Amino acid sequence: KRIEQMYIDKLDGNVGDEFYQKKSDEWKKDLEGIEGKIQQYQKSDFNYAFEACDIIELSEKAYSLYLQQNLPEKRKLLNFLLSNCVFDSGNLCPTYKKPFDILAKNGFHPNWRREWDSNPR
Repeated sequence: KRIEQMYIDKLDGNVGDEFYQKKSDEWKKDLEGIEGKIQQYQKSDFNYAFEACDIIELSEKAYSLYLQQNLPEKRKLLNFLLSNCVFDSGNLCPTYKKPFDILAKNGFHPNWRREWDSNPR
């Protein structure tokens, strides 16, 4: 719409040729960028929902899998989850990396309801 309005202003003599060309090129470039992003989103892989389910299933088995791993694999997993650990008075105090810190702290979002559905019928 801007390009069309600018063209009308150019025809009416309200805008000079140089300014019209500069702005027209700028807006066309912006439009091409937006169209490219739209195409990327339309072509995006919708398998992310399936991958999320796989991650949840894997997390349910994480503890038993951890126990079965050798020491280098255990260390690799801990380096992935933790940023720092402190041993204080016989207690291990881990510092989790994001987003694991939220899961370790709450387990779930604090506003989630445990028993009743938020929309009971």
